[in-house]
Amino acid sequence: MGKRLMNLHMWQWRGYAENHRHPTHLVLHVVAVTLFILAALLIVDGLLSWSISSMAIGVIGLIAALGIERHGQERRPR
Repeated sequence: MGKRLMNLHMWQWRGYAENHRHPTHLVLHVVAVTLFILAALLIVDGLLSWSISSMAIGVIGLIAALGIERHGQERRPR
């Protein structure tokens, strides 16, 4: 397994230009990453303040961010 992951950064760099050409994919990626970060922060805040509603909104945000990212990946040319 370690050998397979050894050149992961090179594999990512080689395919970056081809995989990130579609403008809609880029916009969806920016939205999804921002939502993911905010949702993760909401979950941490909910854990620290014992707020169930904050944690629930954070989990919903994480699921939405992953759904948006998946939708963006489907729009990518193969």
